Parts: sequence; C-alpha cells; structure tokens
Amino acid sequence: MQGLHRFDWGLKGLFLIFASGWLIFVGFRNEIPADVGDGLMHFFYSQASWETPDYFLHHWGKPFFILLSSPFAQFGFNGMIVFNVLVFMGSVLMGYRIMSHFKVNVWIQCLFPLVLLTANELTATLVSGLTEPLFNLAVIVSAWMLINKKFMWFALIVSLMPFMRSEGQLPLLLALILLVWNRSFSSIPWLFFGFIIYGIAGIFVYGDFWWYFTLNPYSMANDIYGSGSWDHYLISYRGYLGNPGLYVMIVGFLATCFLLLKKRWQELQLEWSFYTHGIFLGVVVAHSYFWATGTNGSMGLTRIATQGMPLFVLLYLYYVSRIPWFTNKVSILFGIGSVAMCVSLFNSKHFPVKARLMEKEIIAAADFLEKNSSPSQKIYYHYPLLVYELGENPFKKGNRMVFTYFHHLEDDLGKVIKPGSFIVWDSHFGPVEAGLPLEKMETFSELVKVEEFIFAEKEGKPEGVIIYQFIPEKYQVKNLSKETVKIDIKKIDIPAEKEFIDILPMLPAFNKTTKISLDLIPETEGLILVFDRNGGAQYVPNDLKKGVVNSFSFNVPGVGEKALYIWNKGFRKSGIKVEKIEMTEQGFHPVMK
Repeated sequence: MQGLHRFDWGLKGLFLIFASGWLIFVGFRNEIPADVGDGLMHFFYSQASWETPDYFLHHWGKPFFILLSSPFAQFGFNGMIVFNVLVFMGSVLMGYRIMSHFKVNVWIQCLFPLVLLTANELTATLVSGLTEPLFNLAVIVSAWMLINKKFMWFALIVSLMPFMRSEGQLPLLLALILLVWNRSFSSIPWLFFGFIIYGIAGIFVYGDFWWYFTLNPYSMANDIYGSGSWDHYLISYRGYLGNPGLYVMIVGFLATCFLLLKKRWQELQLEWSFYTHGIFLGVVVAHSYFWATGTNGSMGLTRIATQGMPLFVLLYLYYVSRIPWFTNKVSILFGIGSVAMCVSLFNSKHFPVKARLMEKEIIAAADFLEKNSSPSQKIYYHYPLLVYELGENPFKKGNRMVFTYFHHLEDDLGKVIKPGSFIVWDSHFGPVEAGLPLEKMETFSELVKVEEFIFAEKEGKPEGVIIYQFIPEKYQVKNLSKETVKIDIKKIDIPAEKEFIDILPMLPAFNKTTKISLDLIPETEGLILVFDRNGGAQYVPNDLKKGVVNSFSFNVPGVGEKALYIWNKGFRKSGIKVEKIEMTEQGFHPVMK
C-alpha cells in the first residue's frame, strides 16, 4: 500500500513538473508578455512598491497581490512569471490534496493541471503579471478549509480575497451563507479581518478607514468601452474553460445526475458544490450582465471568467470519479488522454506568444524613441508595452515615462507637458481609454509628427502608432509636406492562372516611406488586397467587395522587404477598376533634442 501511495504521488508529481516546466518555457520564450495591458501594469505597481510603499494599498493594483508578488517583481517581468507559476503549483498541489482526500483515481488527478492549461485564457494569466492565479489559489485553499470544517481559516482566507480581485466580494457573501448554514457564528467576524487590517493601514496612507469603498476604481461610466451581447461569455467558453474542461463538465454532470438518482447525497458534496458554482457561475453571470448593459467598467474580457474555473474543474473531476464503471481499463484511457494533452500543449498555436501587428509597431516606436530621445525628455504614452520595451517603469521615481489618459491635453501643453516632450498616440488605446481620437490630435498646432508606424489605414483612419513632439511654433520647420503623385492606371487584370498580382512593380520606385492610397472596384468577389512587410511577419489581408469602391492607404517603407499585391485565392479570371492610386512621400518634422 505504501509503495502504491508513492507511485501515485510520483505520477502526479511528474505531471505537475511537466505543466510547470512548460509554463516556464512558454513564459520565458514569449516574444512579448502574454498580457501587454493589465498584466504589465500590475507588474509595474508590484515592482515600484518597494520604492513607494503607498502602492501596497493601491486599489486597482490589488494590495494583497502586490504584497506577495513584489519580491519577485524586483527581478523583472520574468520574476512575475515565476511567482504565478509557483502560485499555479500551489493550486495544483492543493487540488491533488482535495482529490486524494476523496480517494479520486490517480489518473483523474493527473488530468487536473493539464485541463487547466488547455484553457488558453487561464494559461495567459499564468505567464503574465495578472492577479487571477492568486485569487484561484485562495479559492481552492478556502474550499479545502470548508471541506474540513475549519471555518475560522475558511473565513480568514475569504476575507482577503477582495484585496486580490474585486470579484472577491462574491466569496464573502457565499462564505457568510455557509457559515450561517453550519451555525459557525463565531467564525463570521473573521470575514471582516481583511477589511479591518487594510482599513487601519488606509488611515495612515489615505487618512480614510473606508478607502476600499471610497477609492473604488470601478465606479465609472462605461461609455468608453461600450457593451456586447448577453451570450458573450457563453459562446467564448473555449478561452476560459477549454474543450477538455467542457468534456469534464459534461461527464461530471452526468455523474451528478447518477448520484441524484441513487440518492447518494453525501457524495454530492453540496457545500463544496454551492461554493464552487457560486463563484465560477457567479463571476460569469455578473460579467455577462455588466458587458450586456455596459456598466461597471466591463470590457468583455473573457479571462475574467477564469476566476473560480480551477475549483470548478476540480469539483467535476471529483464527480467523474464517482462513476461506478471506472475501472483499471478506463484508467488507461485517461492516461492516454493525459499524454495527448501534453503533446497538444507543445503544439499550441497560442504559445509562446508572438507579437501581433499593433505590438510590432509599438516595438518599432520604442526603438525609435530609444535612438532619438534624451533621458531628460519626457515621453507621454498610454500603451504599457511601450514603456516595457524601453526597459522602464512609469511608477518608479526619476523615470521619463508618464502614463496619461490625455483627457486634458490642451491644458497640459506648456504647463505640465514641457517643450521637447514626446506624446505617443496609438490607435488601440488612443481613441478609447485615452479619449483622444486622431482628429483631435491634429488640432494642436504645437504637436508635430516626428515619426509614425502604421500597419494599415481604413476609411482614412490609421492603425498603428504616431509619435508627436511638443515644439512651439516658432521653433518648427515649415514646408515639410511632399507632393502627391497620381498614378495613371485604369485597370488591373487578374488572370485565372495567376494567384498573386504584385502592385509595387506597377508604381514608380521609391527609397523613402511612401503613403500609397488606392480606390479599387473589383469585378468579382474573392479578391484580397494584401500589404506585407518583413517577409510575412506583418501580413495585413483586406477583402475586396465586388462592385463598390474599396478605399485603402498603406505606409510602405522605402527599404527592407515589402509587398503590396492582389491575392486571387480562387484562381478566377477577373479585373479591378482603378478609381485612384496616389503616392505621397512621407515627411516628418526633425526631432528637437
């Protein structure tokens, strides 16, 4: 029996080591961080907290997360990955402990870490600086305390959850119900432990015991993010649950029905089930409501639904183990399935993470600023990846990077923002969170464009990054505009036997970045206009609609690999009427040092 026990833990340990090793491999091989928004911001707060202790109570940054992760953040972003992988290992080990307590078959237990990692959104939280993994660990540990009737510890752990994630308020309500149900009234005061400790700390930092409520960063209008459909989270299950997780849920549900029919009430683990479903489904339902109604700062992010998902999978693996036909032969099938999932992880198309078009432009913009700015020049930005690529932290003292929403740009120029400062506008955050559409940027005569990194332009709206510099008009260089040249091409013939028709050889040669604008009317459907830079590394396909004017603009570099061509995917004989092809050499204001 002792030898069998050692075999079980050896097998489970092997799968845990594989899963954790794969996460470290992926995390360190990612071309960019898995989450270039919130994940980087949490890292910045954690890293800066040792220099500015007030950040240990930063509401949005999540105080308890900052407390635990900050030592790892001092070693850079890879330190944050190591922290979240260690948190994942703790979650899996605690999951093993719960399943061993219920004598779940070892092969089912081995599935636990693998099922979690096949949910891409959950994996992304683990190889980034996000807070969801710590919350999930706390949820699993608290469930273990609940199962073992250690109600004081259960209440104490739950009391800290609101300081790991704002969704931690939901387990508080569920815990209160469970404590009352179990008549553990003496444990209820421990639900306020986290609020009391952080409230006292808030008196010294903010002069406000109730700062958790008065400084709530989510009490905002949602008009900047918009809204979506009620079924958004339901149809997006592959991201936060994954197909293996769905299969486990379906089989586990059938097992639950079997237990109900047989009236095996004790095996249903009703308290554990209530707590698990209350958190996971509560988060999904609440955020479905927020996203559908456009409230509470919801962006419809599906990674939000990974909160409580590990405990949900754990519960349903337990239910699967209650199926009476589970034999050694079935165990072998589960073993084969485990190996197959291991192989699928190494063949994942999602990891390691590659930079997408927008992120490549951010990286290029960071390289430009590194070469063309001095340490004394401030850089105002909104996209967190920019400051990460420059190797700085916006919240550390003495840095030149200033995270801003640009809400009062007209008032800040010349007062807060000094001449020579750079302002980096991007098409992702700029028009939405920053509330700064490009049309407004163009109205500031003292902001001059010194470079741009545009991967596409549709209906006159560029997609990419534009770098401006604040230069008073008396110091500006005039007459930088270049003449636009119209190209006399009336039609582009598309032979049936030819798949690609290159447009660039039809145009005059150029050796500087040139904006090419096209108005095209295709005779048939199925044609695609493709702009390709760096030999396929920045590939932008645009479907051409039959019989209507399709307008596009591209900034084509003068040097390096580039291609602009028609993709005749269906090998059809066709033609494209050319309403307009114009070329304008791009001229930018010289950088003022």
